[in-house]
Amino acid sequence: MASQFYRKMLSGMLPKIALEEISSQPIHGYALIVLVRRKYHIYFGPSTVFPLLNQLAKDGLIESTWELKNVRPRKVYHLTAKGKVALENFRFEMMEVERAFVRTV
Repeated sequence: MASQFYRKMLSGMLPKIALEEISSQPIHGYALIVLVRRKYHIYFGPSTVFPLLNQLAKDGLIESTWELKNVRPRKVYHLTAKGKVALENFRFEMMEVERAFVRTV
């Protein structure tokens, strides 16, 4: 089980995590929930993930299309050009945070 510190840290990084995962492949919301749970060993439910995806779409960082191949239609999210820029900025900022942290340890 994840510590409270780890959960809070990941909660703050969830937009970056979502953009990272969407950048590697288009993904639907439930698959993102499962992927985060498996990869980071923490559960963020639909009430956290879907509002985040809606906000990222509203901000123009991702866009969605309907995938109708399955029995149940799925909204699949893709990174936009603006989202790619934001992700690069997040990556740079995280490297800066890591460098500052390493210098203080």
